[in-house]
Amino acid sequence: MDEDSQHTYKPLPTLRKVLSGNMGVTLARLWTHCGGECYDGGVEVNAAADGSTSSCYVKPGNVNEFLSFVEENCLSICGMPFTKLNKKSEKQFLFARRQELTSALGSTSDPTTVLEFTIMLLFQQIRGFTVSGPHLTGPILKLLCNEKKTPEAIANLLLQLADQCANDGSVDADLVAKVKACGLSRDVTKHVLESNE
Repeated sequence: MDEDSQHTYKPLPTLRKVLSGNMGVTLARLWTHCGGECYDGGVEVNAAADGSTSSCYVKPGNVNEFLSFVEENCLSICGMPFTKLNKKSEKQFLFARRQELTSALGSTSDPTTVLEFTIMLLFQQIRGFTVSGPHLTGPILKLLCNEKKTPEAIANLLLQLADQCANDGSVDADLVAKVKACGLSRDVTKHVLESNE
């Protein structure tokens, strides 16, 4: 409520009007979960301590509703679509992605492509995240090699192949085959044990 005009503002229409697009609607809904003064439809209370007749409208907030709303809508405020994945959908997605990458890795012999597919597969296997893009042989490879679960022997193979691919020189076919075998293995740690026998 503005003290000068004694006018009760309606935050929902104001936020929708002032802010563009979906952001105004989302923030207006967020406002309703916070609670406080100046709510159209809130409970009228005497706001003046001096006993005057001024009053405001108060609506109690609900922290659980507020947190749930923020979790579901905070990315849409930033312009990024977001939906929660349930574990079953996530596992199905990761399994299908692994199947596609394994199939693609099995059918290629290009050293750079073998390296990239192997990095994607191993990162998904070790960290549980999906990765892709132009930084696979740079920062993502470094993260993978520095991961505790990545065996040192495999990290060295990946780095050697990355160096050979970056130098545009001749690439060792045996090294490419070893890296490809690492990418095709179901469990990297067992693959290392099998290769050491």
